[in-house]
Amino acid sequence: MEDYKPDELLMIAHSFVIELGYKLSDEANYALKQQIDSLYYNRDKNFGNAGAIRNIVKNLISSVDYRVSQIPVNERDKMDKRLILEIDV
Repeated sequence: MEDYKPDELLMIAHSFVIELGYKLSDEANYALKQQIDSLYYNRDKNFGNAGAIRNIVKNLISSVDYRVSQIPVNERDKMDKRLILEIDV
């Protein structure tokens, strides 16, 4: 089976993000693209294609949830708790 190309992997990541009810800021999208490019160009024979991307997205969501949990509760209402920022990547 041939590996997906980086742009295809980014599209897969976008679909996982949307499926989970989150969205990427432009800066986070750029950082995610760089991460996927690096993963792809440094891959080995055990590279897991979409499985690797699913794990990246799960880590992104964990980062967002942790970041939001560190914000005082009364300030959380003013923000988009489902927006993935560059710092989360």
